[in-house]
Amino acid sequence: MASIFAIGSFFTSCKKDHINSMNEDKFSLMSQSLEKPFLIISEFDDYEAIMEEPEGTPISIIPNNFISLKNILDDIELAKTRDSTGNAYFNHTNIADTIFEDYGRLLDVLNEDKIIQLNEHLVRVDLYADSVYVINSDVEGAYNILSENLQHDSLTPYSTDMEVGLMLFGIFNPCEEPKAERGNSGSKYGPDCSSSKYRNRSKARYLSAGIYFSLYGESKNLQRHWYSLGIWYKWGCGEPSMYVTMKFKPKCKTEQPWWEGNAKDWYWAHIDYSGDKYKSKFRPYHSVRALTYYDFSISVNSCCGNAFAKIDDQW
Repeated sequence: MASIFAIGSFFTSCKKDHINSMNEDKFSLMSQSLEKPFLIISEFDDYEAIMEEPEGTPISIIPNNFISLKNILDDIELAKTRDSTGNAYFNHTNIADTIFEDYGRLLDVLNEDKIIQLNEHLVRVDLYADSVYVINSDVEGAYNILSENLQHDSLTPYSTDMEVGLMLFGIFNPCEEPKAERGNSGSKYGPDCSSSKYRNRSKARYLSAGIYFSLYGESKNLQRHWYSLGIWYKWGCGEPSMYVTMKFKPKCKTEQPWWEGNAKDWYWAHIDYSGDKYKSKFRPYHSVRALTYYDFSISVNSCCGNAFAKIDDQW
């Protein structure tokens, strides 16, 4: 993918005496903006291909010193084991970023400030504000503006249910189909576990982030200790089995007709399913295109018994 470029922190160690103060100020702003490297994807085909790959798939070219949002979330999870009280976890600088934890491939491409460049625009995803902020990369100090001043006149906000990525590459869907709304359903406890010590957390979600859309099912085995301030840790009691029923339709694309069965038997399970003694995860849809409608449910059998989660947004 020769059209994917990396951008990283750099600055020259030599400044000529004749550089005036205005240019020095501009240089200072640039170096600050580049202190947190971000990905640049300049072609739509590359953007679509990357976002449809499974979470964790290596990206051919990434910036030097790039810290992805996935790196941040991994560090937050690791903080659970840094002390026995849980203080390291709850006091983590980026604890608010756990709102992104189910967003799959998006975590690999956003940097620690939740920023990426698509075509000629810098993009920041803010799930708390349910917004995607966009600024032209030619604007002076664009990165600083995007990371520090979301009220700036140079920014354009969009809702996370809009296909912002397509728009930035000049692609517009030719039909008038609606956009499906986010969906979220979950079960925290299984009937065979004590809610104070052990639990199974299962959930079904439709996720929208403007530049990434996904259907996602998950089941996790969890445990906690009386001294850990209520933190739930992974519990390796055995891989939860997941039975799925679903149909969905990407906007202006062909419908995925009704399918049901064990998630491991899905046509593309080698890409969309993963499981171990701690959890099972199933992501049958992940794309730069929004869904028009979906009907998605998971029935789980785990160490804690049976659990069920269902979401739907019918057109």
